[in-house]
Amino acid sequence: MPPKTKRGKPDERLKQTASHNASTADLEAIVFGGANFFGEAAGVDEEAEKVDEEEGVAEDHSGGENQVDGIQRRRKRPKKQVDDRREEPAAQSAWTDPDDAALQVELVGGRQMRRRGKAAEAKVTGDEYERRLRDHFVKVNGNARWADADAPVQADEDSSDSEEEVKPKAVASSARPLAAGTASGFLKPGELEVKKLKELPMVGGLKKGPATIEALQFHPSSELLLTAGRDKTLRLFAVDGDENPKVASYHFKKFPILGASFTPTGDQVLMTSSSSQMWGLDVKSGEPFEVRNISSEGRSAFRCLAMGPSPSQASGLRSSQMYSVLGDSGSVHLCDLHSKHTIRTLRMSSPGVAVVFAPDRDALYTADEECNVYEWDLASGRCRQKVKEAWAMQIQCLAISGVTDRSRKPMLAVGTSTGNIDLLDVSGPKLSGTPVHSIGNLTTRIDALRFHPDGEVLAGCSRMKKAALKVVHAATATVFSNWPTQKTPIQRASALDFSRQGGIMAIGNENGRVLLYRLRHYEKSAGISR
Repeated sequence: MPPKTKRGKPDERLKQTASHNASTADLEAIVFGGANFFGEAAGVDEEAEKVDEEEGVAEDHSGGENQVDGIQRRRKRPKKQVDDRREEPAAQSAWTDPDDAALQVELVGGRQMRRRGKAAEAKVTGDEYERRLRDHFVKVNGNARWADADAPVQADEDSSDSEEEVKPKAVASSARPLAAGTASGFLKPGELEVKKLKELPMVGGLKKGPATIEALQFHPSSELLLTAGRDKTLRLFAVDGDENPKVASYHFKKFPILGASFTPTGDQVLMTSSSSQMWGLDVKSGEPFEVRNISSEGRSAFRCLAMGPSPSQASGLRSSQMYSVLGDSGSVHLCDLHSKHTIRTLRMSSPGVAVVFAPDRDALYTADEECNVYEWDLASGRCRQKVKEAWAMQIQCLAISGVTDRSRKPMLAVGTSTGNIDLLDVSGPKLSGTPVHSIGNLTTRIDALRFHPDGEVLAGCSRMKKAALKVVHAATATVFSNWPTQKTPIQRASALDFSRQGGIMAIGNENGRVLLYRLRHYEKSAGISR
């Protein structure tokens, strides 16, 4: 006969069941988090338990729902309210383990461990070993601010093509001001609110093009955008922010395009290559034409194509009917837009590297290989001033801003071979070679510089390094800190430009892609809602 099992009394079984349920609730609270948990046992008076001081998770009073490590779980409300709750301790990090203090780690078990300890040491405590690992990590990689509980929240951006929008996050009252418009519509320094738009469909609807984007420019009075490169093809896109369809593409045989620009009125596109040959395109009819007899001199390669200011930007200027290219031996060719013939040839003391027209007066700024900056009077053809850029090792490119409602002082931006962007004040009668500001956030050669038409924003990029692009608040000469990030899929940027309306920024890279971003400040100022 099998032995009889001794059964407990009903009251004892009930107590055991209640104790088992309470232990299960305690275990669930420890595993899933939550400092306050309430045990309910069958047949026992239900009473809210006090907050356990040994639990380090703060209670959520937002409506009976507790969130731990991104996981939300429902919590039953107590039937009785507890009045004698003690003050809860501060939350501990999830990776903090009190057992580390009693842990002994051997330092001679492998090559990696031997590097963390001294030769005479054989074992250290877990806390000491953790401290050494942290010190080694900081020494190699810098501070990991994501692991700091008091670190400010950074605006993160998805590196994939599905990234949508970057909004500045205010985490404390001492945070830098956000890039939002004031009552007067001015852009503030600090952080920039950016929205990613659909990329341009380069070839066959694909985002990647066959060659590096060498030329990228918006139409002076519309959202038409041109791209060109060494694949000998000029492409026109209608940028609407949604589909950005391709309008047309034109292939020029044996003509790798290194420079392309709309004329000041936007009726034509002129292009330069690696030789003295130039081509043009009539935008309205789509008919190409060859530019002949640009100069009476020898056959030299033309570089650095620059257009005069748009008539809508400043009316009555002679420079609105001109364009210029650089030739050999420091020559600067000023040409008439209608006849395409050379009006005047200016001469620098060294081979030229950059040229730009003043946006609000008949003046031209050029730079040569010896870091000299020239200001030319277009009416007389004489050099008004020549100064040596004091801080530049070698000048790569120039950009200029005019006087607008949002920019009170014209500035000449100088991109250098060392990655510095120097700002020269050109508002006075005398040009100074000493920059009023120098932006050193980039460390490689500046390949492209562009001011926003309003003059508040300056962007510069380098194709020598991935993600080497910075957006600058021009008035304060400070870089916007939250965008772009290392995760922004810019790759090696080779060209950039801003639209005249709506605040769209186009970025071309060496992969043949053109990325589009909308600066939300100008979108709001223009009254665009998308």
